[in-house]
Order: sequence, then structure tokens, then C-alpha cells
Amino acid sequence: STLSRMHNFQVSNNIELHLQYNIDGVPVFNSGKQCMWPILCRVAKPFISPVFIVALYGGRHKPNDFSEFLRPFVEEMTLIQQNGVAISTGVTCKLTTHSFICDAPARAYLSVPYFCPHRNSE
Repeated sequence: STLSRMHNFQVSNNIELHLQYNIDGVPVFNSGKQCMWPILCRVAKPFISPVFIVALYGGRHKPNDFSEFLRPFVEEMTLIQQNGVAISTGVTCKLTTHSFICDAPARAYLSVPYFCPHRNSE
């Protein structure tokens, strides 16, 4: 699979990939009011992958309702964590949340125990 070729790593059925996420608003232009709020991700274990975009919100301000902004992500990740994800024919990986890496303003909008129920602290 592509993962095997990229990371010199043998990807086998039921391997568990630990994912790190980042959510942070960024201005599109220095002088404008447009901003983007990407949800970024990377594999943290058993290898480190390049960062990839999971979702992207764009507008004149931060999302009004972070619960609504995160709902599609949470719903899809819940299903994927329950069922795994097929990465090639006959190979399904288990995904687990390793961590969320955010600055203080973005972290204030997140309920980390909701995303990482096995963790008691942020």
C-alpha cells in the first residue's frame, strides 16, 4: 500500500494507527477579515506521517457554533473508530485518537475527554 511505500513500514490487517489532530484558525490575508479553521491530522504511531487536511471551514469569522463545526468530524470518526478503515484490499486499520494539539483559544472550544474518552486529562 501507499503507507508501506511512504514509510518503509509493513501495514498489516488490524494495525492500530494513533492520530494527532490540530485545530486552529488562520487568517487568509493579512489585511482581510477572511479566515480558515482547518482540522489537520497526522499519524503519530507506529510511524509519523505527513500532515493532511481532514476538514476546512472558511468565513469572515470563526465558526459560530463549534459543536456544529465539529459534528461531521465527530460522527465520521466515531464510525471509523468503531469499524476501522480499509486502506487497501484486505487491509483494515484501526484508528485511535492520540492527541489534540491546539493553542489555548482553540483548546477552549474543545472537550478533549469527549474525543479521547480513555484520557482523564488534557
